[in-house]
Amino acid sequence: MNHFSNMKPIGSRFPDKVLKNSACTPIGTAVRREQIHDDPTYVNILQRDFSIITSEYNMKMGTMWRGGRDSYHFVEADALVEFARKNGMRIHGWTWRWDTGYEPKAHWES
Repeated sequence: MNHFSNMKPIGSRFPDKVLKNSACTPIGTAVRREQIHDDPTYVNILQRDFSIITSEYNMKMGTMWRGGRDSYHFVEADALVEFARKNGMRIHGWTWRWDTGYEPKAHWES
């Protein structure tokens, strides 16, 4: 049992409060493209409470690079950017290439 187990969702304690309107700084969360495509409840929460989103992994090299020097797949990243644009949100990007030893490295990278 952790110390958060007795906490209720903010909406149940403050039903008239919208999180993004209650702060003096942008309020954000990490999002996967699948969540905005497949989960309407999640989308409603994002639209109501958040003003900035960050991609969980859809904008990382391992997802966008398809193995060739000019072979990239931007469909998932573009979907997140479009969602943010349509909903008046900012989007926070990632360092596209970070050498962790786990992501694929192109043969042409030095």
